[in-house]
Amino acid sequence: MVIRQRFQNQFQSLPVIGMRIALVLGLVSGIGNAAYAADRYDLAARITYSIAKFSTWPEGVEQDGAFLVGVFGGNSARAFSAVDGGKLKTGQIRVVNLDSSSPAGEIRKCAIVFTTETADLKRVTKATTGSPVMLVHLGMDRDAGANACVSLFEASNRMQFDVYLALLRKRNVQMDSGVLKLAATVYRR
Repeated sequence: MVIRQRFQNQFQSLPVIGMRIALVLGLVSGIGNAAYAADRYDLAARITYSIAKFSTWPEGVEQDGAFLVGVFGGNSARAFSAVDGGKLKTGQIRVVNLDSSSPAGEIRKCAIVFTTETADLKRVTKATTGSPVMLVHLGMDRDAGANACVSLFEASNRMQFDVYLALLRKRNVQMDSGVLKLAATVYRR
């Protein structure tokens, strides 16, 4: 953004060349925004996986020896394919793609459900109440994931996360204290 502004300011006196450069920079920044979105989902998938490695669920959460990670959304599903098969303490991750038509029973089979849309988060929260499911939400701002167990957000050009410990406890999921130390904020109530 800063580079584009510098180029635009520098070439204002040369309208034709400036327009061409601005057009090229606009296209490049569009590509950059798409790459940023992909990187954002990839980073969210890796953070979710790292948190899962240091979390504990009650016995019986595994489905055929695998911890199901339900993922809403095409971009996030592609990013989560990188952690599919990843090892956890007592099993390995199997990524399952979910959408708005997924039945509540299918959602409840997951140990982790990842969402990016507030509407999906509300539906998943309702479908999994009382179940040992860790809800992870990637939002545009910090408050978007207040109903999630883990809320991923960007602040100061960094991906950060908040942990809602009371929600985890209600769902009988435990998180290692080392992960809690890495959280931007741990909400205990």
